[in-house]
Amino acid sequence: MQEVIAFVEQHNLDGVDMDWEYPDPGASANNYALLMKELSVELRARGRFLTAAVVALGYTGGGVLESVFQDIDFLNLMAYDANNTDHASMQYAKDSIAYWQGRGLSKEKTVLGVPFYARPTWKAYRTLLQENPANACRDSDGSSYYNGIPTIRAKTQYAKLNAGGIMNWELSHDSNGPASLLTAKWEVANGVTPSYQCQ
Repeated sequence: MQEVIAFVEQHNLDGVDMDWEYPDPGASANNYALLMKELSVELRARGRFLTAAVVALGYTGGGVLESVFQDIDFLNLMAYDANNTDHASMQYAKDSIAYWQGRGLSKEKTVLGVPFYARPTWKAYRTLLQENPANACRDSDGSSYYNGIPTIRAKTQYAKLNAGGIMNWELSHDSNGPASLLTAKWEVANGVTPSYQCQ
C-alpha cells in the first residue's frame, strides 16, 4: 500500500481508483475492506480521493462490504457487460443503482457507469460510427449492442436525479465528431439543448 501512496505523491495525483475485479464474499471481502480502510486513512490525510469501480450487482457485489462505503468518496458502478446482447440496458443501469443504494450507499456516492463500446464484437463506439453514422442514434447495428446517444442521454438524466454522477469506459472509444457520447452526457448534465439530433 505504501507504494501506491508514494506513486500518488510522486505524480501529484488527485487520488486512487481501486479496480479489483472482483473480491468474492468471504476472505477476499474482508481483505478488500481492510485495504480500502488503510488507503482511505492515508489518502484523506493528504487531501486525496479514494474511489472504486465495482460490479453492477449480484453475488460478487457482496465482496464489497458496506463498511467500505464510509471509506470511499464514491463508487463507480460498472453497469455494463451484463451479457453479449443488451449488455448495458437502461433497466440494468436502474437495477445497479437500486442494488447499491439498497445496501446503504448514499446517492451522492453513487456514480453510474456507461459503456462506450459494443458487445459481443467489442467495437468502439467511434468504429461503429465510421461504419455507419446512423449507429449514433440506436443501440444495435444488428450484430453489436451498445448505448447510442438517446440511451446515453436517458441514463445521464436518470443519474442526475438518482445518483451523484456518471462515468464511462472508456474515453478513447468515443467519437471526436458531433455525435460524441461525452458531449451528449455533458449537455444533459448541464441542461444544455442537445446539439446532435436523432430522429
